[in-house]
Amino acid sequence: MSSRLDLGCINASFRRLFYQYGRLVGRRPWLFIITCLLICALLGLGLLRNGLERTSIDIEYLSAPRNSRSLQERNELERLFPIIESTAFAPSRIVPPSAFVNVIIEPRDPSTSVLTNATLDEILRLDETIRKGRLESKDNEPINNSSTYTYDDVCSRLQRKCYEDPLLIMIRQRRDQFLALNFSFPTTTDGLTLAYSLGGIEYTVTTHSPRNRTVVLHSVKSFLIRYFVQTTPAGHRWEDLMEKILKDFNAKSDVLTLYWATSQSVNEGTDENVKQLSFYFPVATVIVAAFTTLSLFAFDPVLTKVWVSTMGLTAVGLSLVAAFGFLAAVNFELTIMVFAVPFLILGIGVDNMFIMAQAFRLSRKRSVEERMGEAMSEAAVSITITTLTDILAFGISALTPFRGALAFAVYASVSVLFVYFTQVTFCAGGIVLDGRREHANRHWLTLRRLPSKSSSSSSSSSDQTPSQAYSLCCTTKRPQRGYSESTRAKDEEIFPVHVLKKYYTPLLKKPIVKAILGVVYCALIAATLYGCTQLREGTDISQLLMDDTTESEYFTEQLEHFSHAGPIVQVYTKRRLAYWEPSVQGQLNDLLDEFVDNDFVTFGPMPLLWLDYYRLFLRFLLDVDQVNQTTFMEYLPTFLNLTCLARMETGQNVDFEQITIFTLINLYEDFQADCGSSFNQAIIDQTFQRIINDPNELRDLLALSRLVGELALDFVVSDDGQWIEASRFFVPTNDITTLEREKNMMTTFRRLADGSNFTAYHLLFPYFDSYLSALPTTLQNIGIAVGAMTLISLLMIPHPAAALLIVLNIVSIDVVAIGLMVFTGITLNIVSMSSIVICIGIAVDYCAHVTYAFMVSPGKSKNDRMENAIVNIGWPVMQGACTSILSVSVLTTAPSYIYRTICTTLLLVIVAAALHGLVFLPVLLSVVGPKSHPDEVHDARKKDRDAMVFKIPPVSYETSL
Repeated sequence: MSSRLDLGCINASFRRLFYQYGRLVGRRPWLFIITCLLICALLGLGLLRNGLERTSIDIEYLSAPRNSRSLQERNELERLFPIIESTAFAPSRIVPPSAFVNVIIEPRDPSTSVLTNATLDEILRLDETIRKGRLESKDNEPINNSSTYTYDDVCSRLQRKCYEDPLLIMIRQRRDQFLALNFSFPTTTDGLTLAYSLGGIEYTVTTHSPRNRTVVLHSVKSFLIRYFVQTTPAGHRWEDLMEKILKDFNAKSDVLTLYWATSQSVNEGTDENVKQLSFYFPVATVIVAAFTTLSLFAFDPVLTKVWVSTMGLTAVGLSLVAAFGFLAAVNFELTIMVFAVPFLILGIGVDNMFIMAQAFRLSRKRSVEERMGEAMSEAAVSITITTLTDILAFGISALTPFRGALAFAVYASVSVLFVYFTQVTFCAGGIVLDGRREHANRHWLTLRRLPSKSSSSSSSSSDQTPSQAYSLCCTTKRPQRGYSESTRAKDEEIFPVHVLKKYYTPLLKKPIVKAILGVVYCALIAATLYGCTQLREGTDISQLLMDDTTESEYFTEQLEHFSHAGPIVQVYTKRRLAYWEPSVQGQLNDLLDEFVDNDFVTFGPMPLLWLDYYRLFLRFLLDVDQVNQTTFMEYLPTFLNLTCLARMETGQNVDFEQITIFTLINLYEDFQADCGSSFNQAIIDQTFQRIINDPNELRDLLALSRLVGELALDFVVSDDGQWIEASRFFVPTNDITTLEREKNMMTTFRRLADGSNFTAYHLLFPYFDSYLSALPTTLQNIGIAVGAMTLISLLMIPHPAAALLIVLNIVSIDVVAIGLMVFTGITLNIVSMSSIVICIGIAVDYCAHVTYAFMVSPGKSKNDRMENAIVNIGWPVMQGACTSILSVSVLTTAPSYIYRTICTTLLLVIVAAALHGLVFLPVLLSVVGPKSHPDEVHDARKKDRDAMVFKIPPVSYETSL
């Protein structure tokens, strides 16, 4: 490779193009300002067509991977086993999420036991209050042709009865046994499952076999009662009414403390997150505006750049209006994560403004037009590089399978594109207008022409010396006839640049400082690499809600007291199996044992397989263990008709401690009257003869009759009645208390099911699938993004070695940011994943600015070129980093995990990128930076500028703006 620096045709062409463009803006600034305003206003009209009501707040829809296995399985399950909430509903059989209200109940006095008669009486009073509540029917939801409706009108039903929580049944029918904890757990002898109703339990487990375990309860701290309503507008309105009832009851009760959540709690919580940002973004704008104004403010009333700051911030606002308006016009989806984009864009846009303002300040030309041309030739290339890398980084994030991250990436990409457009039009025009004001020695606020300090002093020497206030506010150090190229830089040098030039860069040039920074960098990389290995995946549902809300308190209590009861996993097959064959029954039993014999099932309830109960019924009825296909299918309708016995009032009120012949006679007569049409007389007589011989058989039969209604939902009979087309069973899990166990449970159950041509599913699996996809997707997108950054850097930066240094810094910044995430408690999920990939674009910004400045800076050695680069570009980079930090730091106080995660991730990347760009990278460039002949670089740059000059008549701005 030649030892001489080759600036490259692409870089040189861009510089010439932007020099010409800058001079054009310098001649006609109002044209570009008005054009930008019109375009942004036109695009902003899209917000009037589709506003914030387009916001999608369905967390599952946003976080579950598109076309994930769990979503496909859900669709298949819904087709095979449809849930009819008005007639055939069971909580464990839920496939899509249902409408519900869950209530956790604890004693008001923490020192009081929850197992008291006073507590149970208050629970029954709460239940009565809920059931007595009434709502007025709306025109589009007529219910029973009535103007009002109650819980019983909208509840989810099974066999014509509202689903009733097992806890309420125990309190009403078995109170004494319940208070004494004298019942089998987790499933009572009469088929009531209490594992999900009792919280904070202490117990011991004795394992006899994988499917035979004895659980002894010692204490209970809280209860959970579940109410299910139909997923209709009326049902959702009833959820809202129940929330009001619960809130009022909780405020008045001296006995109970209630925590509740509804099926809409998570979505409503995320909607509240969006509303909170209406306060935070104006605060961020005011903070950033104050900082940018102070950064560009000077005590000289002519040289101060307050209007540049104003135009830059306005340009950011215009870009957001245009971007959001454009995407609204094309009806692109709006999600909750998108509302963090303005905070990100605020920092990026102001960063570009600082670069352009600094380039204009350092321009050595005399006229405003030439200064703008030179400024654009220097700044626009750097801004173009960062814009392209930002858009690519954001665009690559759109490759994610998560819809929430996709929307975030698209909105960020389009916003960055419009930021670039408004900065090189509206903001550039504003810089020109402010340059004309400065050129004409006009006050920044009053626009009155001011005398220079020297002329003011000489004119007043004969009278009296002007006051210090007058000199500060009403005079300028700018000469009346303009600057010479040799004096402008000295007179306009601001304090931060002076500090960088006199103190900071000389310090970086010292070998001992370089060595110390090298050691610090190695230690930082080692620590953060360790952090990367400890990164966890997943998100707790409670983190999606606002902090300190009733719903978030509910999920906190649920995690603390009810984590012993995990998801009930459905395992299904759509194959025709010969369930009457002993070999098939053996295979199913072996599969069940495999599911149970792992640490995800510690006590049950035991797996629920309809075939076990049907075989029990056949044994009771026919007194045989095995039957052929004909008999198996023939008695199946009779088995299903047992639900009639469960609906009989006589059957519900049997006192098993005192069964008499009169009880059996009454039961026999009622059974003939109510269920005779469902059974032939021979079966009725045979059944009651067995009960007379052994009255305990009645207990088992009644328990079985209560389960049959649910078991009927677990298999599908073929049209000809000869086969079972599809079938499923259930595996309840326990102690799924961590994100890692959630993921491992799903993968383990899927592996077991897949090995037997079954499929495992739970309605939480779409969330768990996001855990599995988060890390591979993140690594894939980071790899693609780094490759894209490499290509752009090679095209735009004048030297391949310099481009390589940028890429290495990008990787280093990501390692540092991801490693530090662990120490801040952030997990890898859809929110942090999107932030990480998007932050690659931010990581490029500072490194690209510094590297590009190093490559085009004059100097006799690498140390000199590093010093010139930091002096020229260091302060704008610091300003950009500070504004980015200020723009997102307000979200650290947001009462929302989502936005705090985005904020924290962005802050980590910004700090890491600024640290690399201003500390580690300059040292690296001064040691291993590409060699060049800086004098020839300076000559080449001067030659390029001279070649780019238009043959345009000079324009005077001395008298007007």
